[in-house]
Amino acid sequence: MIKFSVGISLLYSLSVTNMLNWLVRTIAEVDDGLAHYYRCTEFASIPAEAPPVVIDRRPPQPWPSRGKIVVENLVVSSQTEPTMAPILKGVSFETKKMEKIGIAVQQSSPASLQEATALIHALLRVVEPDDGQVRIDNVDVSPMGVADLRSAVSIVPRVLLPISIVLSKC
Repeated sequence: MIKFSVGISLLYSLSVTNMLNWLVRTIAEVDDGLAHYYRCTEFASIPAEAPPVVIDRRPPQPWPSRGKIVVENLVVSSQTEPTMAPILKGVSFETKKMEKIGIAVQQSSPASLQEATALIHALLRVVEPDDGQVRIDNVDVSPMGVADLRSAVSIVPRVLLPISIVLSKC
């Protein structure tokens, strides 16, 4: 009788183990499906980008001819955390015509990188500024289509690494 009870106990313990494996796998699949649902609803709530071309707001051709950029009181907030303080607040600068500019960031500062990224996004209208104005060759870029703007502006990404060279006498 004891042998029979031990056999039944082993059989039930294996059965319970299989059911627990099935339960964990099912919960993981449901969790994965919910993650897909939440991701889809999050993407659906992202505001649409400005139209690629606005017929009555097309820039004059050839544009830009001088390449002068004027940014006045630019304010850009985070798209992921709109309740936070703006990333850029009251940024103003002016470049000379045909001047090449660079944005330098401190490598160890995530805030510095975030500010540089926000500035580039605002120039290309990946993110719409909360306030302020960006003009290229005295043409306000906010009402024009994003395809017209992005086809006329180029950004060349570069990563400069500090290199130290030690020269020694032979």
